[in-house]
Amino acid sequence: MPVIKSAAKQLRQSIKARERNLSYKTKARQALKQVEKNVKAKNTEGAKDMLKDAYSKIDTMVKKNLIHQNTAARRKSKVMKMVNKMAK
Repeated sequence: MPVIKSAAKQLRQSIKARERNLSYKTKARQALKQVEKNVKAKNTEGAKDMLKDAYSKIDTMVKKNLIHQNTAARRKSKVMKMVNKMAK
């Protein structure tokens, strides 16, 4: 446990931030899994709807500095490839 007041406050703040960041990451992961689930089920409309949601969640993570822009681009590209491959 921190002894100094400012260190104790920083610990409280970092715990809150960690919880908040984990929720963003969890929601993004769930959205990506939903797209993958719809692709496996050959549900084109469902996959495209969930794709928009996944893109939104990934972009939010970039905006909040939780992941790097290139990581987001790579994830979005991977998901788009799955959807396009299924649509053919």
